[in-house]
Amino acid sequence: MDRMFFAATGVEAELLREFIATGANDNEVATWMSAHATVPEEAIVRWGRRFRANPIWLVLKFEDWLHRLRHESRRPGE
Repeated sequence: MDRMFFAATGVEAELLREFIATGANDNEVATWMSAHATVPEEAIVRWGRRFRANPIWLVLKFEDWLHRLRHESRRPGE
């Protein structure tokens, strides 16, 4: 999935990892990605819509929900 995203946006994975490692917040990452994407924003939006229309998106959302549920139930002292 990551490879598909990086191919669709033209963002270089290693450069993105390095930027995220600086401690950048979500807004800073989004701004950085917009500045470093090599394809028009409209193409990225179309890719995002196709991704969300794919049934695998539901599996990923479910997996994220399970992850949050597991970690919320492991609060210190419980």
